This record gives sequence, C-alpha cells and structure tokens, in this order.
Amino acid sequence: MRYFVTGATGFLGGHLVRLLREEGHDVVALIRDVSKTSHLAELGVELAVGDITDPESLRKRMNGADGLFHLAAWYKVGERNARGKAEAINVEGTRNVLEVMREVGVP
Repeated sequence: MRYFVTGATGFLGGHLVRLLREEGHDVVALIRDVSKTSHLAELGVELAVGDITDPESLRKRMNGADGLFHLAAWYKVGERNARGKAEAINVEGTRNVLEVMREVGVP
C-alpha cells in the first residue's frame, strides 16, 4: 500500500514511517525542511516538499495514496502570541489536509 504522511520528520512520524517501511509499504512524506530528511531517504521514503498550509503542495503527491497519516503540528512551550501561528498550522492546515484528501479520493 502507498501512504501519505505529514509530520514524518517529527518523533511520532519518524517511528510511524519506519514501521510502515518495515511492513513493505510505500511512503510519501510531506516535508518542509530537506535538511531533516536523511533518515527518511535512507529508508526509501519518497520526499514531497510542501506544507500543510498550502493545499496546492498537497494535491499532486497525495493523489493515488491508499491511506493518510496526518501527524504534522506546531507547538512551542512558552511562546507568546503564538495563537495565530498555531491556528494557521494546527487548525487550517488540518482542514487543508482533510479537504485535499477528500478531493483526490484517499480512502
């Protein structure tokens, strides 16, 4: 099966991707920062540069996926005035992922 994963460079996402690859699945990881992806490339993960706040960057690579794991999020302990950034990523970004998922027909 082919899975699209957001948040693959994070702690949970990294473990999930490793498990999926060990089970023989193809994985497309949405990534923002290429410098944090060497471990993913070593696993044979397809890297898709994009951002959950940009729906267009999701469409092409999500198309044809058999499933999706959305683990991308933003937080920073002690950050003042972070509400706008957190809402843009955690709320609107999640909305983008779900809407594009529905548009391209990911089950």
